[in-house]
Amino acid sequence: MGEGWVLEQPDYDPEIVSGTWMIHRADYLAYAYTSELKARYKDQEVLQYLLIDGAFKGAVLGHWRIGPHDVDDVVVELPKKKRGLRRAEILKAVRRVYSGENHEVVCYDGDELTYP
Repeated sequence: MGEGWVLEQPDYDPEIVSGTWMIHRADYLAYAYTSELKARYKDQEVLQYLLIDGAFKGAVLGHWRIGPHDVDDVVVELPKKKRGLRRAEILKAVRRVYSGENHEVVCYDGDELTYP
């Protein structure tokens, strides 16, 4: 196959990759996992994916429109206890893009969010 590069598997340090990022469906990182992600979220309208601790473990669901649109649900594939503990962190990542008068996050993990 010719010359190339091989990525050596580094020692895993959860402190380095710990965090939540929202990744657009067309981003190269998400694009590399298109088949897996489409199978995982089959029959759901995915707006963006959630990269949690260095792996795709969630999705932001809703119906995309040219104008204002809401996030119907934030689906997270973590154990139930961790979903609750990391709720604020995950919602903060989603609200970096989906916030203000044009967007509202309606549900998190299937539970309707209430706003003061």
